[in-house]
Amino acid sequence: MEFNRNSKTTSEDKLRFISFNNTLHDILNDYRQGEKTYTLGLNDHADWTQDELSILRRGIQLPKGRISKTNVEPGDRLLTWNGKPSHGRTTLPTSYVFGGVLGPIVLIIILIILINILQRYKPKFLPAPLRTWLWLPVPFRSLAFL
Repeated sequence: MEFNRNSKTTSEDKLRFISFNNTLHDILNDYRQGEKTYTLGLNDHADWTQDELSILRRGIQLPKGRISKTNVEPGDRLLTWNGKPSHGRTTLPTSYVFGGVLGPIVLIIILIILINILQRYKPKFLPAPLRTWLWLPVPFRSLAFL
C-alpha cells in the first residue's frame, strides 16, 4: 500500500495485481535486453491497465473552434490540476495597488525612463548635471540602456 490505493472489490485487486505484474515483467524484459540509454522503474502508475494509461498519454481532447458555452457560472470556484478547489482569487483583479514595494519600484522605473527621454533630446531647461548619467552613483550608471 505504498501509494495508498484502496480497492473496493477483490476483482479490482486482481486486475491491479495482473496489471502490476505485466508492468514488472515488461521492465525486467527491458533490463535483460541491455544497452539502453534509459532505465525503466516502478511508480504509482505501475498497476494501471493499458486503457487507463492510454487515457493518461492521450491527454484532454479540446474541441476545435470557439467554445461558445460552458457550465461555469460567475462566482464558481475553480479547481487546480489535482482537482482541489483553488484558494484565493477566481477572477482577475479590477484594480492594482502600487503600495508597499511595488510602488517605489514602478516610480523609479518611470523616472529613469523620463530622464532617459530628456537626456536623449537634451532640452535647455534641464540642468547641466542631469543631461548626463554622471549624477547617478557608479553602480546605477549602467541603467542608461533604457
